[in-house]
Amino acid sequence: MNKVKLLPVYLVLQAPIILYKRWL
Repeated sequence: MNKVKLLPVYLVLQAPIILYKRWL
């Protein structure tokens, strides 16, 4: 897989988790 295409997907999956941990 191309890392350039995989990076945006990784950020989209990680963003909600980071925001959720901040709100706890």
